Amino acid sequence: MRDVFGFFQIFCFIPEFRFYVGTVVLRKEEWQALYCNVNRVSEPTADPPSLREAVLWIAKLGGFLARKSDGDPGPQVLWCGFQYLPYITDMFLIMRRNE
Repeated sequence: MRDVFGFFQIFCFIPEFRFYVGTVVLRKEEWQALYCNVNRVSEPTADPPSLREAVLWIAKLGGFLARKSDGDPGPQVLWCGFQYLPYITDMFLIMRRNE
């Protein structure tokens, strides 16, 4: 399992990292699976998401509602979201096996 607390530190305490690409923390198949799951599409985009987008997608998997006044996601929703990520990635790879 990935270090969720380290991921949370990167997102919240170092503002410059918000502009980094999500591939800094996620493998290609992970961000593609997240993109397809969150946007309910079958084809991922060619461009990787920003780190901020990737964190929000993972937080939404963990139950974060992302309302206007919610602020940044906390470590608990990130942890819960990270627990679903391997299953989503595995299913994405299974569905793409013949391509």
